[in-house]
Amino acid sequence: DYVSGSGVARIFETISGKKKSALDIALLAQSGDVNALKTWEEFGKHLAVAVSWSINLIDPEIIILGGSIAKAFQFFSVSLEKHLRKQICPVPAKKTKVVNSKLGENAGFICIFR
Repeated sequence: DYVSGSGVARIFETISGKKKSALDIALLAQSGDVNALKTWEEFGKHLAVAVSWSINLIDPEIIILGGSIAKAFQFFSVSLEKHLRKQICPVPAKKTKVVNSKLGENAGFICIFR
């Protein structure tokens, strides 16, 4: 479980040796905490693996990330995009967009639309 709040907390604990919630880690990232920023970068890598499988199997036009984790999209979006494009097939890589949900926590974690 690497692509959830508990996954973020586990990554942060590995990097910093401290236990914090995903919300606390997002707040730390907002204040520029290096360990929190590294955590979200690593989270983006893990999420890229999960999302790449969906893209390669389904070939959607758009992936919409939602739920409470998506509130931290600004901290992992660059890492997600960078690692995602390396892991998906060439055709979907050119057309599939990954965006943050405007519905926030009510959207579920990942919705795939075709």
